[in-house]
Amino acid sequence: MVNANKILNDLIALRHWCAGNLPIENSYVAYDLLLIVAEASTANRKLTVKNLFNSAPHSYTAVRMHYKRLVNDGWFELVEDEHDRRVKYVVPTKQFIGTINNYLAVVKKDLGPMYYPKCDQCTSFNEV
Repeated sequence: MVNANKILNDLIALRHWCAGNLPIENSYVAYDLLLIVAEASTANRKLTVKNLFNSAPHSYTAVRMHYKRLVNDGWFELVEDEHDRRVKYVVPTKQFIGTINNYLAVVKKDLGPMYYPKCDQCTSFNEV
């Protein structure tokens, strides 16, 4: 049986790592935006700005504020659609990819053996 104290300590350590390394500013809004963009990218799914905003379970105002900051700080880039210039896709930057790879390594090391027994087969996050 897994020690509950070990799990909680690992989760606390992961939270501290996130606070020091991810641009979340102690906000679940920013954290959710990062995860949504990372998940869409690893699934090779194009993510429009509209879909990003609709995917986050937060107010439009809060999402917009954190989204603008993440774009301005170089975590996300906007790419225009080839056929419809009104459509913009959110893509991760190299800075984002490097940081998320570090995040995945921490998760894999600390939580992988307990929660993801086949985690040694996990691949790193790559640019699409």
